[in-house]
Order: sequence, then structure tokens, then C-alpha cells
Amino acid sequence: METMAYFFANQGSSFEFLRNEGYMFTTYLDRDGVRTPNVLPLENMAPGDTVIINFDGLVGTAKVISKVPDFPMTKEFAFATNTLEGRFHKPESAQWKAGMKGLRVNATYEPLPSKIRYQDFAAQILKAQAESSRSRQPFDVNGNANQGTFYWLDMPLARVLLEIVGRPLPTIPGPPTPPPETHGPYVAKFASRLIRPEQSAFRDLMLKIWKKCPVTGIQNPALLDAAHFEDWRYHNGESAGMLLNTLIHRAVDREVMEIKLDPSGKKWRVSVLVKDDVYINQFDRAEFPNPLAL
Repeated sequence: METMAYFFANQGSSFEFLRNEGYMFTTYLDRDGVRTPNVLPLENMAPGDTVIINFDGLVGTAKVISKVPDFPMTKEFAFATNTLEGRFHKPESAQWKAGMKGLRVNATYEPLPSKIRYQDFAAQILKAQAESSRSRQPFDVNGNANQGTFYWLDMPLARVLLEIVGRPLPTIPGPPTPPPETHGPYVAKFASRLIRPEQSAFRDLMLKIWKKCPVTGIQNPALLDAAHFEDWRYHNGESAGMLLNTLIHRAVDREVMEIKLDPSGKKWRVSVLVKDDVYINQFDRAEFPNPLAL
């Protein structure tokens, strides 16, 4: 069973500096003070994971060693990045500054081979990418690597990319071929599975407290979910979740959006973590009162 995770990095001008220093890096916030979508992939990297690196068509890999959270951008990295990107000729607000907090992932880089045209493999790449449910993907519709830096890969796409760069994964044996169909008596089997005996009561409770989705304002019960923010196996009380429109519920589950209770406990705040959809973006930084505190 494969437990290693795989990531894709489309690195720019800072690649050679980071390779020589032996790490990958992202600031928590961009220069406008907004959380960058690169944070989530790096937060989920663990020792032994593989990162497929693309730099101007050159391809290599890096093995994750360790993570250093809250790592300040070094003076050397800020200077090198501003120089390579020509930012010293732009306003100071557009420049990277030493001390900006971020996440450092120590890694060993493997040498980059000759250039690879991803467009030559667009059919395989896009077919594998279509199997992923992630809203943020590393390739566009033409098979070109997107400009964002770090992406989390699902296994179908990871396998295709590793095959392309000459580091194929072992083939996973498929299920055994079933025996030929034979006529005979109908046979059924019982299977045990985990169920949610409290879900119906929990949904009634959420409808009573919230009455509508506080993010979208939708009131039709057929379009509302009783979303758990705590483990449903142990928590089904009034503070264990809220009523959410199905789309917003999925956005929270897929880590596209985050809804957190303010430290005061009096209001909830919405943060859009992946800003690639105009409809979802409209809810970024929205706030609404906590009905349990009224």
C-alpha cells in the first residue's frame, strides 16, 4: 500500500537559489497580506514525500527531509529573488523583504535532466488530472504547467508525471479476474459499516438554531447540510457544527474555504483559501454572528 505523498512545484527564478540551499519555501501571506494557496501543500509534506520539480521545462525531483514552520525569509533569499525577478526596479511594496514569516521544507534535490515538453504528454496528463477533485490543478487545458508554485498531486497524476520524467512507480496489481458468470440461486451478503444514528437529530437541531446557511443566506432545507465541525462519532451537540449550503459544505471539506469562530466566541469568520473561483471569492472575509452567543 502506498503511503508516500506526491507534489508538483513549478518553480521560477528562485529555483537555483533554493536548490543550492537545499530547501523549498513559501511565505504565509503574499505582499497584499492574503494567505497564499502554496501554504497548504507545504503544510502537508512529510519526510520521504516526493516533489516533482519543473523549471522552464527542465524536470527533477526532491525528497522531503523536514519542515520548519514560522521560518523568516532570509536576507539572502529576499535579495536573490528581488534581483532575479527585477523587483528592485519596482516600488518597495512589490519587493520581497527579509523577515517575512513562512514555511520552510528541507529537501534533497536531484539533478535536472534535459528539457521535457509537457504539451507532448497533454492527453495523459489531462486525463489523469480529470480524476482529481482538487480545485487547484498544476496544468492548464493545453497541458502547460500553471504559474502557481506548489500543488498537491493525487495518485493518478503523480503516476503519469513520474512515468514522464523516467521514475515510474511499481504497478499496483489489479483485483483478480472474477470467475465466469454462472446461473444459480440469487445470493446476498450483509456487510457491516459505520452509520450515524444521531445525524437526523443533529440536522433537526441545526435547522432550529441556524434556520439558513449563514454564508449564502439559502433557506431551502433541500439545499442545506448539517455540517459537523467536530468528530460526529463523539459530538452532536448544538456547538458541534452549523447549517451550510451543500456547495459551501464541500468547499470547507475540500479545504477551499475555512470558517472559524472568532476568539471572542461572538461571531464566525470566513476565509477563502483557494482564490480561483469568482463565486467562492465573494465570501472571503465574510462575518456572521454566532447564534449561541446571542
